Amino acid sequence: MIAGWTWTWPDYWPWLLGLGLAAGWTCWRARRRRVHVQALLGPRDSDVAGRVVGGGLRFGLAGLGCAAVLLALLQPQAPAADAEPEQPSYVIALDVSWSMAAQDVGPSRLARAVADVGELAELARGARVGLVAFSGDARLVVPLTADLHALHARAERLVPGAELLGGTDLGAAILAGVEALAGGAVAAGGIDRPTGNAIAGEIGSVLVLTDGEDFAGVGRVAAERARERGVEVHCVGYGTEVGSKIAVTTENGQEYLRDETGAEIVSALDPATLGDLATAGGGEFRIAGADNPLLALHRGRLTERAAEVRAVSGRVALTPRFQWPLLAALLSWMLLLLVPERRR
Repeated sequence: MIAGWTWTWPDYWPWLLGLGLAAGWTCWRARRRRVHVQALLGPRDSDVAGRVVGGGLRFGLAGLGCAAVLLALLQPQAPAADAEPEQPSYVIALDVSWSMAAQDVGPSRLARAVADVGELAELARGARVGLVAFSGDARLVVPLTADLHALHARAERLVPGAELLGGTDLGAAILAGVEALAGGAVAAGGIDRPTGNAIAGEIGSVLVLTDGEDFAGVGRVAAERARERGVEVHCVGYGTEVGSKIAVTTENGQEYLRDETGAEIVSALDPATLGDLATAGGGEFRIAGADNPLLALHRGRLTERAAEVRAVSGRVALTPRFQWPLLAALLSWMLLLLVPERRR
């Protein structure tokens, strides 16, 4: 193996052993063909059909071409001297509780957050991003993926109050994001259950997009535990401190959401809670404004941290090199066509 090269699908190496079987079968078929021709044409078959030439060369070129194709299917990768900067991996935890329907940030808090995700999808090429929807509990709706347009399309289908339990549990959102980053290494079950070593592979960040209302009150604890496991927690606040009523659509038209006493609910941004949560998680707190806070985080702290992790871990950026064995296969088969089977 060339120094520094690796394989995307190394488990398929045993298929190369099939080349020996294919070579034996090819030799057997060629021998049977010569015997058949001799039986038809008699002892003067070489005078009639031509003398057999280049058998070994043709066999070698065919074997080389097949081996090169199999090597290409293993998808070799090599260190890239001109590799692009390391791109980050992170999970966006999007609040879909009723309060995100408030319209103090037009057209609504959730719609504004989804629009920011859409702009991120256009400009954050190379990043691997997952999506968690949360309110009173949380669930992963898009695993880590580089297809950010598909992630944005899924986020556009989220509706405030239509999914999950009522309320807002920031702790559940953070733990779901950590679990997605770790590839399922985090044990589910809540804040008080030990999770062990959560990060067995991917180290990244969790971006919590919310108005800051933490009814469960365990967001800080979850952020601290995420930080202990190498995951930074960043918060992006949507809404205003003045707040707004929550407009909902009913059978009678649009009405304002009311509590148990019948009073109209006013939801306001809680920057103190989000700032405290970001500090506990070792991240940053930003309020959505004229500029897209997700892009600012991506181009700033998230990309910088990805480069730091790469430098510490010694990881080398790899680039696909399957083109080379495919080129070798193509050249082998072109030469095979030029080598005659028989010569008069």
